Amino acid sequence: MSDISVHVAIPCMDELHELPRCLGSLYSQTFKNFDVWVCVNQPQSWWSEEIGRGVCERNSATIRMLRNYRGLKLHVLDRCSRGRGWSRRKSGVGMARREILSAIEAVTTKKALIVNLDADTTMEPNYLERVVKIFRDFPETQGMLAPYYHYLSGDERMDRAILRYEIYMRTYLISLLLIESPYAFTALGSALSFPLGSYLSVGGFPARAAGEDFYMAQKLRKLGTLCIWGAGPVYPSSRPSSRVPFGTGPSVISGARGRYDNYPLFPFDSFQEVKDTVELFEELFHHDVSTPMDGFFQTVFGRPDPFQVLRRDHKKPESFIRACHGRLDALRIFQYLRFKRKLRKDLSDEGITVSLLNGPLKVFFNSWVLNMSESNGLAVLLNTGWCYDQLPFRVLSELRDFLFYTEGRLREKTFFLK
Repeated sequence: MSDISVHVAIPCMDELHELPRCLGSLYSQTFKNFDVWVCVNQPQSWWSEEIGRGVCERNSATIRMLRNYRGLKLHVLDRCSRGRGWSRRKSGVGMARREILSAIEAVTTKKALIVNLDADTTMEPNYLERVVKIFRDFPETQGMLAPYYHYLSGDERMDRAILRYEIYMRTYLISLLLIESPYAFTALGSALSFPLGSYLSVGGFPARAAGEDFYMAQKLRKLGTLCIWGAGPVYPSSRPSSRVPFGTGPSVISGARGRYDNYPLFPFDSFQEVKDTVELFEELFHHDVSTPMDGFFQTVFGRPDPFQVLRRDHKKPESFIRACHGRLDALRIFQYLRFKRKLRKDLSDEGITVSLLNGPLKVFFNSWVLNMSESNGLAVLLNTGWCYDQLPFRVLSELRDFLFYTEGRLREKTFFLK
């Protein structure tokens, strides 16, 4: 594996207390030949704003800590000191990731492997070794999204919030895997790896304050094969954070306040409608046909049939079908699921969970119960009448673990998204 140049990229804002644990996890890796790049960043204007000055000072302390750090081949990018911060218009984690990749590009080749982490994330000692092996064994792989598992803080109110967020993300991914979607991934920046050449081919990370990992994963998937198994999990922090407008940190904050409306569960029949539409792509090549998603297409594209232009531009079925998948991509699928959920005022997260456990997840649930050495607390979830807010913490935690197990089995079975 020594022929692969490996670079770990870590954006860092206000992570003085979390970053040392991440660096310690990297120091313990069985694979040793890698560089670590940390971009410590925040908007320049925060130096003159009382609300942001504390972050600036902690970032400066992080810079000092990094410059004295020994044991790793470490590169520090300072975008936080006075005069070095971001402009108001261009700032955020997307900019930090772009900054790191530009620095790496200047000193290596397109064959280099980029392993993205967040500053609050740890991993098993063999994580880098296994990531490198995937790209060595399967050189056509354009990107990899490893599994994840948030470690809990011990604060039950905050931990309940992260467990609810994970349940939302895992039921979403599990459902996409069950319908064999080519976009069956959960986009966490701390779990994303790719060759530098693939990154450059798709134009790099978008300069967004959040969601840059989602759009990068989508672009890599459109470029070619995406791996979703073979290394991991990574262990992100579950702490609340308002540094990004959406994502894990803000979800923990809203969940701790009892607000879960920003990440509702989606019923499996909506995913089935996506699958039914995809299965019509071949027929759509020949003529117009009604799909379960026509109402959504009318709303988004201004017409129920967004495939007319694709039929005109693609004269072969395989080219047309590939273009259809490009049109009905990860973003459109997610938008459709939210569109349908808003129309279904009769649905609840509890009802959707009951339907999943008794329906598409029943085989996995029975296997989970069979292999548990202790009595299984999830049985209470098989019938209606319970409420997420009133579930015992151990049941909520066990539901997360069951979904993690199920997701893992489906990731392993799928392995590559093609």
